[in-house]
Amino acid sequence: MKKHTETKINNDLGRDFRTYNLIEYKNPNDELNIDVLWKCCGYACLYKSYGKTVDEIKANDITVSIIRASKPGKLFRQLRDNNIVVKQSYPGIYKISGIINIPIKIVV
Repeated sequence: MKKHTETKINNDLGRDFRTYNLIEYKNPNDELNIDVLWKCCGYACLYKSYGKTVDEIKANDITVSIIRASKPGKLFRQLRDNNIVVKQSYPGIYKISGIINIPIKIVV
């Protein structure tokens, strides 16, 4: 039986990782818009619900990271216009809060 080991990623992206980290990579030709963001939120919510018992997977143990080649300025403006917080936490890493109670990062 393989023993579980814990690995810590100590860089700007991995520093905020938790137990379950959902990562969406957008190729340079893909658009990152509000519907893609909601799709990623949906994945996180579905994953949270897949525990064997009620609340086995805690929302506080999940993160969502969306990685793309360029800053999604139009999306950021749309989020801010809807009172959703977009905050740069590290160079090229933006935290999105106010959508769901699961940390969301967009990495450029």
